[in-house]
Amino acid sequence: MHEIAIQESALRSAGDGLERAKAVSAILDQGLSVRIDFAAVEIMTPSFANAFVMTLLERYPIERLRSGCEFLNRSEVVIESMNRAVTRYQNGIRLSSQLASA
Repeated sequence: MHEIAIQESALRSAGDGLERAKAVSAILDQGLSVRIDFAAVEIMTPSFANAFVMTLLERYPIERLRSGCEFLNRSEVVIESMNRAVTRYQNGIRLSSQLASA
């Protein structure tokens, strides 16, 4: 199991969310699992959450993400931001780089 401890207190940019999703994808693509510790994170913007979550959801079935990703020490702010991004994706909203859902 790979471990990633996010050190930043504020996760704000879509670009950073995309880069974090790519790092997680590189681990999952090897058939490995990843544990991500959000203990230091106090702020997560919708831009970051959308880019991070939607990139992963586009690439992997939800079952693979559930079995391969463990999220630790998420504050209510982080949980809410990530859950909103999941809901947006499930409702057909996509990143500008993704095909729109029918």
